[in-house]
Amino acid sequence: MIILACSFMLSKTGNAQTNLVPNPSFENLANCPTGISQLYNTTNWLNPNNCTPDFFHQCGISGAGVPNNSFGNQTSKTGLGYSGIYSFNKFFMEREYLQIKLNDTLDLGKIFSFILGKLI
Repeated sequence: MIILACSFMLSKTGNAQTNLVPNPSFENLANCPTGISQLYNTTNWLNPNNCTPDFFHQCGISGAGVPNNSFGNQTSKTGLGYSGIYSFNKFFMEREYLQIKLNDTLDLGKIFSFILGKLI
């Protein structure tokens, strides 16, 4: 089983980098997670296919904390939280992913950087 712990940043290259992803470190939250599979407790992030992406935060309990949680020990790349997904769950034959509306439109012909967390 591989869980992808995610912290996101999508930036325009050039003189100044602007993070186009609102709440990239999952710090803004509606409520502290009280268990795994509670992406709805963070702001801006959506679960578009009704699978069970996880939200972990330093205030989380019952396996949804940072750094200690149901999947082991993982510090956040930046900030106080992160999300975790199964890229493919062969038991349920499904894929988890996250969706978010960017702060700005992407410009045709410009290069963007995408920084992602690590596999645990």
